[in-house]
Amino acid sequence: MSAPRQDRDDRFRTVCWREMLQSGTDPSDSTGLALEQLIDLQRAAGPAPDPRRPQ
Repeated sequence: MSAPRQDRDDRFRTVCWREMLQSGTDPSDSTGLALEQLIDLQRAAGPAPDPRRPQ
């Protein structure tokens, strides 16, 4: 079940990088690094709990 999630995350990452490159932003600047760190943190933390199903 993690494969589709990984694929979706990678697609999101690709779209973000493409938009940053088209906007003339240097991908090695702090924004690019922060984006990478946020994506990695989200992947490590896993999906957010569903608010419709309180535990």
